[in-house]
Amino acid sequence: MVQHQDTSSQRVSAPVLRWPREEAVVHGAAVHFVWDPLPEAGASYTLQVAADPDFANLVVEQELGEAREVLVRDAFPTDGRTFYWRVLATDAQGNTHGADTVESFISGSEAEAAAHPPLPDVEEELGPVAELVKAAAIEVAADVTDAEAFYEAEAEMGVEHEGIEAKQIMGVALATIAVLIVIIITLFQVTDRAARAAYVEAVNRAQYPELREVEAEAARLLGQYEVVRDEQTTYRIPIDRAIDVVVNEARQETGRTYSSELQLRAGN
Repeated sequence: MVQHQDTSSQRVSAPVLRWPREEAVVHGAAVHFVWDPLPEAGASYTLQVAADPDFANLVVEQELGEAREVLVRDAFPTDGRTFYWRVLATDAQGNTHGADTVESFISGSEAEAAAHPPLPDVEEELGPVAELVKAAAIEVAADVTDAEAFYEAEAEMGVEHEGIEAKQIMGVALATIAVLIVIIITLFQVTDRAARAAYVEAVNRAQYPELREVEAEAARLLGQYEVVRDEQTTYRIPIDRAIDVVVNEARQETGRTYSSELQLRAGN
């Protein structure tokens, strides 16, 4: 298993391998190797590329003097194989560094390499975002501990504090998150309302035939019991119902007092 390099430490004891790294897909016919040299002057460098992470089967080994990059042509097949590389640095005292710092790449065709563009700026890991995050973290630590000595130390190193407070950065971040939350909630509400409206409309449409039948029956019944003369509170009822009422009232022999359903009057 390849142990990738850690570039977070300020003390560099081996060349920092910049490109290619982390199994990047490159054109095997022309591979551009880039690394950062040791801080000590006078060191010489040797590039080693192997087909295995233990470097038992070397494919390329070149002594490059004080160079910090090299273009290797026509040394690797373009069939998708994985290769491992490192740069051995020999300092002025004859000590060798960098044997444990290994990176890898995949040797592919030119089209495959074009389909997998390089990682962000090879001179700065993860691009400028990492440095911005690191600076914000340092500023937060200084703000929380209220360490004025921190800024004094920066001034001694020639770094002037730019006045960008971590609170401002956090405020902007929180405001952005709040806006995103509001947008997401609004979208969910709109979607839910639309779904509910569609459901209600579908239910109503499914009940339309039954509603129409009920309305027709109600209209028929109202037509049978419609008002004839408002001033005399006289209205119609079906003939069979009227016959029943007349018979019942005749049986009761209540004199000429009839129920209010017929409102029969004397002399009619």
